[in-house]
Amino acid sequence: MGGDGIGPEVIDETLKLLQSTSIDFDFVQAEIGFGAYEKCGIPLPEETVEKCRKSDAVLFGAITTPPNIKG
Repeated sequence: MGGDGIGPEVIDETLKLLQSTSIDFDFVQAEIGFGAYEKCGIPLPEETVEKCRKSDAVLFGAITTPPNIKG
C-alpha cells in the first residue's frame, strides 16, 4: 500500500528490492489514503481492510491529509 506523498515512491523501491531476492513473494495491491478517499469517499476502504486481514504481512508507505481538506 503506497498511500500518499513519498509513500508510493518508497514502496516502489522496496518492491524492487524484495523482488531481487530469491524469496518468492505474492504482492497484493490495495488502496489507502487520500487517493482512496477521492475514489470511494473514505481513506481506508473495507476492501483494503479485508486484504490486510488475509495477508501474512502488510507493506505500508505513508498517508497524509492535504491541507485544503478539513478533518
